[in-house]
Amino acid sequence: MNAPSDIGARSGIGARPPRRASRRVAIRAAPRTCGRRAIGTVGGRPAAAMLVLALAAFAVLAGCRGGRSEVESVRIAGGDAERGAAVIRSVGCGACHTIPGIREAEGMVGPPLTSWARRTFIAGAVPNRPENLIRWVMDAHSIEPGTAMPDLDVPEPQARDVAAYLYTLH
Repeated sequence: MNAPSDIGARSGIGARPPRRASRRVAIRAAPRTCGRRAIGTVGGRPAAAMLVLALAAFAVLAGCRGGRSEVESVRIAGGDAERGAAVIRSVGCGACHTIPGIREAEGMVGPPLTSWARRTFIAGAVPNRPENLIRWVMDAHSIEPGTAMPDLDVPEPQARDVAAYLYTLH
């Protein structure tokens, strides 16, 4: 038969409850504020630091909001959107890009050119402005060396037409 000490240990009679994990580390790490937050803190962090982080996050997000707040009509001097669509077809832009309004332009190599007028940047490199887009179409490597965009050998009048078409895409 079992000894009386074995029976008590197994059944819990007269046995001590198991020791709980020490909470001293958590108590020491928490600020002693008697249930209130320390003055000048937000969630235990200094309020000034939280304000700086919030302002920095706002600045980054405002700069990269992914588009223009108001889409203005962009007129390209000397550019014609209909001629631009024809240039896009003849040069073969649709082999790499998906371009709304160009039936055969369903490429998946380059980014889709949907909502072009709302874009903030061209290739993440320069602001989306007509003069930058015309330069990009003519010679993308002058803006971003090493880009996958091929040299299309498009003269300026045709680049203006392409830009005129792309700015119709809202």
